[in-house]
Amino acid sequence: MSTFPSIFPLLCLFLLFTTYSLVSGNKWTDRGLPDTEWTSWEDAKQGSKINKKPIMTLFTKSWCEESTKLKESLRASTRFLELCEYFNLVSVEEPEELMEEIGFFCTDGDYTPRAYFAHNTGYIEPRVTSGRTELKFLYLDAQSLEQTMEHIINNGFPTFEKEEL
Repeated sequence: MSTFPSIFPLLCLFLLFTTYSLVSGNKWTDRGLPDTEWTSWEDAKQGSKINKKPIMTLFTKSWCEESTKLKESLRASTRFLELCEYFNLVSVEEPEELMEEIGFFCTDGDYTPRAYFAHNTGYIEPRVTSGRTELKFLYLDAQSLEQTMEHIINNGFPTFEKEEL
């Protein structure tokens, strides 16, 4: 008796799932984000220890109109993709994805879209903001996010002043 007929259904299922995963993209591009190296917070922290790149964590919501606009703006920006090469990128769409660490990311409220930047040690740098006086981590378009990314690339993170220590 041949084993081929008994494994044929399993082979078909394997091919179906493999084809679906290749066609459907990944968790992050399925969210409408640009097709680049998005990862989880834990993977970004581990990667940063090795490649010494800072971490950018982007918070969006699928139902949020401003988040959708930001994603469209990021997908249309070639400059954003170029700048992404200098960061370990994290996407958070649901708070459950970072349940343990979520308190670190709600420094001035729970709003979207927002972005935080962290040192390659995983320390979230609260002094790197969008430049707004309120909703300091709110980014509404690619250009504003790119400006902050470029600043970090060119100048690094702010250093502590003597009176801050």
